[in-house]
Amino acid sequence: MITQQQPEINPKTRTPSPSGGGSALNDLQKDFRIPAFSWDAKIEFRSGPVRRDGRKKVFWSWMASLIDTLFLIAISCLFSMVFAKVMHTSTYSVFRDLQVMGYSLGAKGLVGIVLLMASWCYMVLLRGLFGSSLGEWACDLRLGAPFDEERPYFISKVIFRATLILATGIVTLPILSFLTGQDIAGQICGLRLFSLK
Repeated sequence: MITQQQPEINPKTRTPSPSGGGSALNDLQKDFRIPAFSWDAKIEFRSGPVRRDGRKKVFWSWMASLIDTLFLIAISCLFSMVFAKVMHTSTYSVFRDLQVMGYSLGAKGLVGIVLLMASWCYMVLLRGLFGSSLGEWACDLRLGAPFDEERPYFISKVIFRATLILATGIVTLPILSFLTGQDIAGQICGLRLFSLK
């Protein structure tokens, strides 16, 4: 009778850190090669191999806004298709009716207000919950440092920033930011845009 010898499994032992904590995070960083990044509030980005600031950071925020706009347009088209399905009509007739409504100034204003409110809710909700919208996440940007999210007035600052940008006409503050190379909206409301690269 031949018995197979079971291989000996040595569990990984963690040595306690001198500070009394953080050894599990250090082990994870070593195991998964997670780089240890640090936030620098003065220069407004996380340290890394590439640093974006000034006009380059403003340009990337424009790219993030473009991605967010395309996402909102896609959601609007999806909503129109679902609306057409619920109303048992074709999507073409929904868009045709919207075009007919668009000839009247009141309908144009109503559609514009609905789109502005949808974009405001989108920006506030995603930035408030995750610190960045989908476009900002794709462009390695985020609103505020991680410690800002723990402060009680973070949501009110996110709301103030989104309202300020919409109230100034969406285009005014980004153009001023590009000309000066500064995050004007962030300086006014106290919640700046950080680059993760």
